[in-house]
Amino acid sequence: MNILSRPPNRPYRNLFLAALVGVPAGSLVVSLFLALFQSTSLKQSLTLIADALFVSSIGYAAMALLLLAYGLPALWLALRFRLAGPATALLIATLPGLCIWFLGGTRGSLAWLPLAISVATGLAFVALAYRGTPSNNSFKPKPLRGSD
Repeated sequence: MNILSRPPNRPYRNLFLAALVGVPAGSLVVSLFLALFQSTSLKQSLTLIADALFVSSIGYAAMALLLLAYGLPALWLALRFRLAGPATALLIATLPGLCIWFLGGTRGSLAWLPLAISVATGLAFVALAYRGTPSNNSFKPKPLRGSD
């Protein structure tokens, strides 16, 4: 298996599914981190975890724009130039989160949210699109049985 050029299975469907999974997963990871390490009380921790649902609803609007402006064209180009392997897909998915993380300052907890969402989306895409063996589209007829 070539991790740089293996074509994904059903790439566009899996891109949309990965976006649906990645937004709440990334926001939940950041909320859990803040609840465990930065909250001062149990009530504040539970509020931070519950806020992941609200953050996900805002994240879906941003994800829809990113899919139209960045994700779909990047996937099309990667498929066109046969560079749509798992490593490339994870790098392309993580790139917007890294840009926002660097531009927004690496110290604030809000800057970690887009990075966590983009990494979760990339991991979900790799898990969905590259599971199983690659499809072999070659047609090889089977010989007839009983012909001697």
